[in-house]
Formats: sequence, C-alpha cells, structure tokens
Amino acid sequence: MKFSRRFGEVFHYQWIHGNGSVDLEKAMLYGLSQVDRLVSSLGIEGASTRLFRDIQNQSLVDSVLWLEQYPDICSWAATEMAAQRSEEWMALVAGSESGDSTKTGTSEVIVDDSLGEIRSLNEAPVTVEWQVFSPSKMDALTEMPKLADEFNGLLNEAGFDCAGIRYFAMPTSSGNNQNHAHFWMECRTAAELLDILSWKQRSPELADWRNRLRSVGAELLSSHLLQQVVV
Repeated sequence: MKFSRRFGEVFHYQWIHGNGSVDLEKAMLYGLSQVDRLVSSLGIEGASTRLFRDIQNQSLVDSVLWLEQYPDICSWAATEMAAQRSEEWMALVAGSESGDSTKTGTSEVIVDDSLGEIRSLNEAPVTVEWQVFSPSKMDALTEMPKLADEFNGLLNEAGFDCAGIRYFAMPTSSGNNQNHAHFWMECRTAAELLDILSWKQRSPELADWRNRLRSVGAELLSSHLLQQVVV
C-alpha cells in the first residue's frame, strides 16, 4: 500500500479545570494574550488560540478547552521551544499549578490528515462536535480519513453548507494514544449543528456509512459538543 499523510495544521489542546473560586474564562485571557504575543514575536503566521466550553458537561467541575492552532508541526515546535525557554511563560505555568483554583487536564497534539478541502467558517461563535475513536493504527492512517472525507461529500449532497468534518490523527510519538482518530466538525451555530447531528444519527441514506464507521472506528472513546468562547 502506497500512501502519505497530509500532516497539515496542528491542534494543541489542553483541558483546564477550575474549582469555582475563579472566573476561569477571565483567568485564561492573560494566557491567550501571552501566546499571541509569543507567536507574533516568532513571526509565525496563521497561528491562533481559542477557548471552548463543553455544553454537555454534566460534572460540577468548571472546565474550558484551550486550543492552539498552528499551520504545521514546525511552527508548533518553534512556539513550544520558545515558550518553554521563556521565564515569563513558565512563571505563568507555575502560577496556574501552585494553587487549588485551577489544574490542567489532558493535553495532546493532533495533526490534520483531512483528504479534501477544509471549509473555513471565518465566523464566531463556532459550535463543534469532537469525537475521538480508537481504530487500529493503519485504519487511523488510511481508512478513517476516507470516512471523514466521504461524510463531507454526504453533507454537501444533503445541502448542509454550514459545516464540515476535519480529520486529525496523532503524531508518531504519542504513546498509548498513537492510534486515536479525531473527527472535528465545526458549524456556525448550535441550532445548525443539532440539525446535522439528528440527520447524521437517523438518516437512512447514512446507514451504510454509520455501519462502516462503527466497524473501522472500533471504540468511540469520547464525544464533546463544544461552544467557542467569544473573547
């Protein structure tokens, strides 16, 4: 089998949890400004940072998803190296870990392996369905991107021009999560996304696609409905 990866844009995400004693969104704004300043000083174009809330969060823990986006793995690595060598940035990290008001959760780098065109919404707020599957390593590299691309075609055929799935896989050095497969579907509004999700789950014409996704995707590890925090 001959194939190569797109290995395009990088998402670096971090869950951040609060104990309710601080305004978590407000506390993250300073960090956002620091990342933007750092990226600007490195001359990296196309990078951005966004915050999201999980609108299905059933726990009593206040949480936000911090999402950094970079054009490629090289720009991410340059920013990461500069940040880890920055006393100012590390003081911010140490401060967030020194008390009980906030704590960091899962953090990973995922890489865009979408096969087709990526629809850019260029609008905020944005609502996202983010699903993480655990297929085999080869299926994560070859079959899951095809299923995501096929779904984009089915979306277009059904007249949904407000959303699109992007497919993300893991970098080589990602430990036990190396075969994880991420379907990231952005939509302009929650109402539009809910219409798509209803169609996705119930439409008879998607029955074959759903069956193949269940077969190839193996286990659905997590599913989040995210709403972008407008800063």
